[in-house]
Amino acid sequence: MADEVRSANPEFLVDVQTQGNLDGDWDSERVEQLLSNLLTNAVQHGAEKNVGLSVKGEEDLVLLEVHNEGPPIRKELLGTMFDPLVQGRSSTQNPTGLGLGLFIVKEIASAHKGTVSVTSSEDSGTTFSVSLPRH
Repeated sequence: MADEVRSANPEFLVDVQTQGNLDGDWDSERVEQLLSNLLTNAVQHGAEKNVGLSVKGEEDLVLLEVHNEGPPIRKELLGTMFDPLVQGRSSTQNPTGLGLGLFIVKEIASAHKGTVSVTSSEDSGTTFSVSLPRH
């Protein structure tokens, strides 16, 4: 997925870091869609031309993290951003999606008995974390 996002956005660097056993019993097409949505979101909303993807195998799960630098997500949006039809863009940005990408991420993670969360601050940037149990 990182290669596809790089191809569509050649001005962006997608830095991929992997660690540990990354095997799991998942629907690979849906996990690809989850990653595509998160990486595309990071490219669209990041202020820098660098997006990080970290994939780490732990004992019973795999943790995926997508990180970008830029303005933090507004606090009032953090509680609803995984709801359908919610868009986090300011009124000055051109909407390019339907507001379903993060909702789809949440649904795919849930279907795999996983979780998704986000942290966002001016100092640390924005990181979406997805935890997927191996089985």
